[in-house]
Amino acid sequence: MSSDPKPGTTPGALGAQLGTAVRVLSNPGSQQRLVRGVMAGGKSILGTLNHVARQLWLQITGFVFLCFGVIGTGAFVREYRAYTNGNIPIGKPILAFCFSAMFLYFGMNSFWRARKKNS
Repeated sequence: MSSDPKPGTTPGALGAQLGTAVRVLSNPGSQQRLVRGVMAGGKSILGTLNHVARQLWLQITGFVFLCFGVIGTGAFVREYRAYTNGNIPIGKPILAFCFSAMFLYFGMNSFWRARKKNS
């Protein structure tokens, strides 16, 4: 076994880096720059994560609303058939249509908003 340092490193490099860190942190002006840099980096990362979370939220809620709209459309078809056979009054098919139309609109609107946020 040889005690040669790894290529690209110099003996005492860790101590020199530690000394530099202590010197930077002991200077008040450098501390402010460091804090501002960390804050700017944090704002950038949180902004990106917020954008991604918002996109995901809009797409998931859009999918759920579209599922409710499709289920409501099936209910509308079933109620309309019952109405044409004369078994129920007109109110139930109208209610099923309004429900399905509302949720289909909400689902499409959510996907539209997610697409607008992306561009």
